[in-house]
Amino acid sequence: MYCLYAVAESGMRQMMEPRINEVMTYIDSLMSNTDINPFRYNLMNGSRVLSGEEEAIFSWISVNYLLGNFAGTYKFHSCRNNFHSTNVESAIRIGFIY
Repeated sequence: MYCLYAVAESGMRQMMEPRINEVMTYIDSLMSNTDINPFRYNLMNGSRVLSGEEEAIFSWISVNYLLGNFAGTYKFHSCRNNFHSTNVESAIRIGFIY
């Protein structure tokens, strides 16, 4: 059985702490309900808000995975389909405040 994790990104960090806790508690209640979620969900870890550093790392991994820059990974076919890199790529994410 697969394990599922619920994490939030920068938009959630902009909210007030009581509202963050309310949303995360609701997510935990949904995710731990086996009637609607067939995946294993560990309430000990629960849902949480990623730090900016964690969010950047996941973005970097995603970009390089889609470009096929890791051994044995899927090569994303886009307008850059002739791009064959042996190096990893950089990623810059710029967020905004609502």
